[in-house]
Amino acid sequence: MEPLEDALIYRPGEVAFQTPSQETHVYTHAPKTRLLILVIFLCYLVAFSFFISYMVEKLAEPELLPPFMLIAGDPNLTYWVYFGIFGTGFLVALAIFVYFFTAAIDIWGLEVWVNQQEIRVVNTITGPYFRRYTGVGGLKMDEIRELRATSTATQVLGNGASIRFTPVDQVEKLIQTIMVHAQDVTIVE
Repeated sequence: MEPLEDALIYRPGEVAFQTPSQETHVYTHAPKTRLLILVIFLCYLVAFSFFISYMVEKLAEPELLPPFMLIAGDPNLTYWVYFGIFGTGFLVALAIFVYFFTAAIDIWGLEVWVNQQEIRVVNTITGPYFRRYTGVGGLKMDEIRELRATSTATQVLGNGASIRFTPVDQVEKLIQTIMVHAQDVTIVE
């Protein structure tokens, strides 16, 4: 076995001496999660299109309602209720569509970049737009004060600013990396 001093001597021609690097770790959602959300979104898109075509077909023929469905014998009131029910159904279906659409954009575009100086959340699909909904932003490591990790979101709070993102793959490793580089961070449950 060589003495310790010989093992630490740099010899020219060997591997070049490397200075400490500023590694940036990028965390995203797992490929299985991305695929699952895409399949759910596409299935709902098909169901939504069938529902819309059914609604258009039924709204075109309100006079074909059977006579026993007339409300208080008044066809005008029956039509208003008929259109109101279909309108409410459409709004609920549209709200579910918007939810799945934003979930797909969030999960497919989310990237969390962490290095020794900062944490940055970017969305490769929307860019800097829709900050409030996608959590896009950044914080310096020395500004971070609290971490709030739940099953639906991870929130990083700093001095007057915060960023929020959905739990990425290896979220525990991400939190450990933040804990190592930030000085006075506390985890709030």
